[in-house]
Amino acid sequence: MEFVALLLVAMLFPVGIWITRSTPEERGLRPDGEVGAETGNTASATTDSRGVAEAVQTKNFWLILLGSTLAIGAIAE
Repeated sequence: MEFVALLLVAMLFPVGIWITRSTPEERGLRPDGEVGAETGNTASATTDSRGVAEAVQTKNFWLILLGSTLAIGAIAE
């Protein structure tokens, strides 16, 4: 059980540090949700939506799947 916990930390810590974004500025947005802070563009922000086939081809999808699988496996044991 300790090995699984260490494996989870080893896999999820880098994901949390290098992949997730916590602030609007990291996504190129102003804090109030406006796009183009440098140019003064006040268009509203749009979300990045992808289809399932496109999402399955990303590294983020597989990292989340692996972390979830390991977490569920640790609980089920």
